Amino acid sequence: MLPSVSKTRSARGDLQNAQSGLTPPSRSSPRLYKRPTGSELLIIEPEYVLWVDTQQLYPFVFETVGDWDVTASITPPEGFVADHDELWAYVDNEIESVQFTIVEVGSDLVPTQTKFKLNHGHRRRTVHSKVGILLTPAYARSRGFDVASLRAKGLIKEPPGLKKREGE
Repeated sequence: MLPSVSKTRSARGDLQNAQSGLTPPSRSSPRLYKRPTGSELLIIEPEYVLWVDTQQLYPFVFETVGDWDVTASITPPEGFVADHDELWAYVDNEIESVQFTIVEVGSDLVPTQTKFKLNHGHRRRTVHSKVGILLTPAYARSRGFDVASLRAKGLIKEPPGLKKREGE
């Protein structure tokens, strides 16, 4: 049985990234905060990753009260390859992080599945989630995609500070 999980959206990921030493996927990338019910573990993950190149970082931050073993696993869609299947962190009254690097070798534009196996004392839980995917217009064009079609599907996002090109 999966634990219930509360989700909160926030555009504030920079503090956690700075504290954990992670490179954020985008300074304006929203984060999902998850706190499994009845626990003192906060899981912070990107709501989506904005692809601007063939390789992107997928950071995950864990903040606890008490000691937790966290095994994070990631299942990218077909056409993407992760540098690790799983990464592990021991978190004891602190903030720790893990970060996957994903490389695009194909073009299935669907969310990346995530799973967190949580151990706290004798309690074991598993939390499932997903990280969405968005592309910049320039990256979509470089990969041969129809930008207008992807924009209609909600898969295109302008990088912060740049204007949309005419005809897209």
